[in-house]
Amino acid sequence: MPSRSAFSFEARWVAALSLAAAVLYSAGMVRNGFEGKDERRYAQVAKELSRGSGLIVLHNLGKVYPDKPPLFFWLEGISFRVFGGISPFAARVPLFFLALAALAFSYLFMRQIDGPREALLGTAALALCFRFFWEGRWVKLDVPMCGFLFGSFWASARILFPKPGQPPAGARWAYGAWFFAALAVLTKGPGAAVWLGSLLTYAAARRDWSVMRRHRWASGLALLGVICMAWLGPAMWLGGPKYREFLISPRVIYNLVGEHDQPFYYFSIKLLTDGLPMSLLLPAALWRAWRIRRRPEDGGRAAFLLSVVGFTLVFFSIPLGKRGQYILPLYPAACLLTARFFVAALSDKAGKGRVALRRHLWGAGALLAGAGVGALFVRHGVSKALFVPPPLSVRLGLFLALAGGAAAVWAASWKRKEWRAAGACGASLFAAYVLLFELYFPLCYDDSTSRGVAERVAQVGGAEAPMALLGIDDRYTLYGATLPRILSSHDAVREFMAGGPNRWLAIVGERYGYYVRDYGKPDWEEMGRWKEIQRNLSRDILLFRSK
Repeated sequence: MPSRSAFSFEARWVAALSLAAAVLYSAGMVRNGFEGKDERRYAQVAKELSRGSGLIVLHNLGKVYPDKPPLFFWLEGISFRVFGGISPFAARVPLFFLALAALAFSYLFMRQIDGPREALLGTAALALCFRFFWEGRWVKLDVPMCGFLFGSFWASARILFPKPGQPPAGARWAYGAWFFAALAVLTKGPGAAVWLGSLLTYAAARRDWSVMRRHRWASGLALLGVICMAWLGPAMWLGGPKYREFLISPRVIYNLVGEHDQPFYYFSIKLLTDGLPMSLLLPAALWRAWRIRRRPEDGGRAAFLLSVVGFTLVFFSIPLGKRGQYILPLYPAACLLTARFFVAALSDKAGKGRVALRRHLWGAGALLAGAGVGALFVRHGVSKALFVPPPLSVRLGLFLALAGGAAAVWAASWKRKEWRAAGACGASLFAAYVLLFELYFPLCYDDSTSRGVAERVAQVGGAEAPMALLGIDDRYTLYGATLPRILSSHDAVREFMAGGPNRWLAIVGERYGYYVRDYGKPDWEEMGRWKEIQRNLSRDILLFRSK
């Protein structure tokens, strides 16, 4: 049994890791505006849901939206209600808690398979993995799905690899795994397939089908189906042909069997680039796991982790659509493999493993230091940042990356302190993430124009005033109650504005100039004019009201 001092040591590090993760994943929640089309679209869907469009059938701009399952939109809609309205902060609150849940379940999963050292090191590596961090800072569905999916992996680890003194995992652990898998499906469909496919791969590799029996696969699959159909059945009935046609649409089938827009090995490369800094140790970690996968003392743990990594890579390499975030479900297994390699190398009495680890850490430090210098040359394209002083947050971030990398090289090469080298890399990367991604880059996007347009319409025209847009997208409605009409021609503009008083039109200044050229100056009341600047693009946005 672990001593009380061991527990207190682990508790202190868990508390420190939790605090660091909370800071890292919350620092940018209040950044300006909704970033990217996904954040805006998902916020629009949750906005309509929170204002009574229906819990079962989702809507986007008043039209049925069958593209995604509803669970995250329910949470986002609740957040809008709790925080008193639609805002980027309220939209990101569920993402924040589910990102922390994903890290917590990953820690429990890793600790069940190995020990606290491997779990702490692996979870820290996961939190700092570039792709996981990037997806955890703005609203997409991949990290929320992982928040539930990693719960299934933790339950499976408890079933397959009980620690000494733990009672055998019974039915509650098996059904708990299926329950979390069902929540992952209701967040973003394919997640449960990764978990189930990894179990089948592991069972086949070990020729041990008791793996599935211990997971109560028949009744568990039925439980998953009941939970998912409790929403999908009514949605298909209430949503009508839209839902049925979408599930069997040519687009879905083409995504599965069509011509690939990326090569089959695309995700293998993305894992090495997006998984930094963890992926620097991953090739050596995979080789070590392959060599020990059949050793009795390992108990099948390496084989299970390899099954998760291997199945996920193959599973997502088959369909047409390939995006780097699709393989996030394998990241905890990959991070634990690198942590196992790190700890094993430190205890290598022959010294070969330790020398290999030291070389990897030297390379990690050199890469981090080089990134700190090289970022000056790639910022905004060319080396202009060398001549134009960048903001303080950029200077500090690049300096910390350079200093942390240099400290890691020094610790690994001369002092031979591997833990200090890893700590220097991790601490400097954490600080650089906070300074660069949470303080500097959000300033590149200003959403004050869309907020001003929507609030002006709501304050003067009323919450339900008809609104139309020409030359701009629907982000101008997120702060009001109206659903806009997206117009595509000048004739549609004339027809809309002639339909009655108190009709509002937001239009790009250039398009308004073309309208005046073709039809003459209209009898509309100008209600506002904004200079919109996004990503170095400047244009005028005009707001008119019909008399």
